[in-house]
Amino acid sequence: TKLLLRPAIVIPIILIISGSILFSIFYSTPNPDFERGVRAFQQSVQNERFSRFRLAKLEYAPYNPLRGSDTSKEAVRTRENIERAIRLLKSADSRKETYETKHRLGQSLFIAGRYKEAIEELEKAATLSPDNIDIINDLAVAYAANKELDRAKAQISKSLKIKPDYLPSIFNRSLIYEILDEENKAIESWNEYLNLDNSSRWKSEAEDSKKELEKISK
Repeated sequence: TKLLLRPAIVIPIILIISGSILFSIFYSTPNPDFERGVRAFQQSVQNERFSRFRLAKLEYAPYNPLRGSDTSKEAVRTRENIERAIRLLKSADSRKETYETKHRLGQSLFIAGRYKEAIEELEKAATLSPDNIDIINDLAVAYAANKELDRAKAQISKSLKIKPDYLPSIFNRSLIYEILDEENKAIESWNEYLNLDNSSRWKSEAEDSKKELEKISK
């Protein structure tokens, strides 16, 4: 007992215990930067989207091909929100790496048009959560936007192997077929999508895309 009470022994033990407690508190408490980053990201995509592709876990927003060049106050605010989201999510990621943080960071970088950086973060997220179809879908979208279409198709196939009726990946597969000028496959894929989605606002875009392809293929 006297040996244990010696300062040379007691002080290191106290420091170790205190460090363990602080480490546990630091990594178990909610990450405010992550929460704020997600909110900023959601604000940047709530009214419109600049890409035809469909990211996972996002509510519908109409496609605006001119979004990046828009100089309106709303467009400027949107770009500020996405840059803020990226800063906050990078801060959250430096504090604790999780697949959720890397996924949201990858989505934000994609929205900002920084496709290579998005791919890097989404690949890390996929390593941390290999069978997560939301991450796989978004990685496919980032590959497609970066003109790596073979990789995009492989990821889409992977997500649909896990969940064959996963609507975002069927939607994105249809778009990839369009890019590859494989009209018949695209029409078939849009038909599959429309058979599964009878109510969401994504349906009208799918219908319009299918109609345009049918005009071309006649």
